[in-house]
Amino acid sequence: MVLELAFDPSSKFLAAGTADSHIKVFDAVKGFQTHNFTGGHRGIITNLTFFPEKDTLLLISSAEDCQVKVWDLVMRAEIAHLKGHSALITSIGFTSDMSTLITCAKDGKLGFWNVKENFASLSLFKYSKVEEELNVVHFFEHQDSPYLIIGGASGSLSIFDINQAKQCFKQRDTEYTSNEVTKIFSSKVTGKVWVLNSDQQLTEYEVTGKKTPKLRQTALNCLYLDEIIDVRLLRESDDSDTQPTKAVICSNNELLKVVDLGTGKVEQSPKEHSHSDIILCVDAAGHDLFVTGSKDNSIRLWRYTPEGKLVCLAVFTGHNENVASVCFAPKRNNFFVSAS
Repeated sequence: MVLELAFDPSSKFLAAGTADSHIKVFDAVKGFQTHNFTGGHRGIITNLTFFPEKDTLLLISSAEDCQVKVWDLVMRAEIAHLKGHSALITSIGFTSDMSTLITCAKDGKLGFWNVKENFASLSLFKYSKVEEELNVVHFFEHQDSPYLIIGGASGSLSIFDINQAKQCFKQRDTEYTSNEVTKIFSSKVTGKVWVLNSDQQLTEYEVTGKKTPKLRQTALNCLYLDEIIDVRLLRESDDSDTQPTKAVICSNNELLKVVDLGTGKVEQSPKEHSHSDIILCVDAAGHDLFVTGSKDNSIRLWRYTPEGKLVCLAVFTGHNENVASVCFAPKRNNFFVSAS
């Protein structure tokens, strides 16, 4: 079974990593296999990437054996073996000048390797006392200086200053969910950064800051809502003849979501003001007032502001069991009933 694929910069060669530890290389133009590297790794091949310079046919691989290896397609041999990580290597990348290979792993370590010195180790260190596992490392430049965006298993994002060899930005706990970061992409043209989490949320960030870069969230797209437990459609006005433009959803977690039916963008309730367990029910009064009941035995009243933000107005307690139903009085919407 093939689990990893990577093209070389010329798009001529395609590398494939398999579940039985083999790395196969194909001539994608002529359609035949050119290389078959066996015995280099143990376990599933987890990462493959070519050296980004054209006509330099070097292939970098990692596997479940926690090793990184460099293969020369011209010599048809392994030319470097990078040791030091003690857990699954999750990400491999290069600096823009292609002089340094960067790795991160589930052991929480960040590694820098000198390409010009046959990938000799420059440094390998525990990145954070708080972040136990590193999932993604993404290189970018800000004001002509090199930085890394690092995503962890806790769902947090941080920025590492390569020149200063220190962390220069970290999200506050209230700015991210507890779902691990799986992918990070960026655009040099727009300066935007996109982060994908394991709960299939794609968050868009803008890199700000004149000297020290920071990340500011600009959009959130929910690519998968899991099991939708309850939903209410919202109209821009209280006129029942108008078409609904948004939907308020609770979907198998503790966060309330408002989905724009036109664009698909999602606004979530702030983590610090959300329920502590799965939301089981939701009801809406008009187009901007919601009430939710949860497995944490509490009820929350929400306002959806003109700026598109969810604000918790009040928390109600008193139930001894899961709150399974909430309902606004339809005539005036001036009170609601809850049941457990």
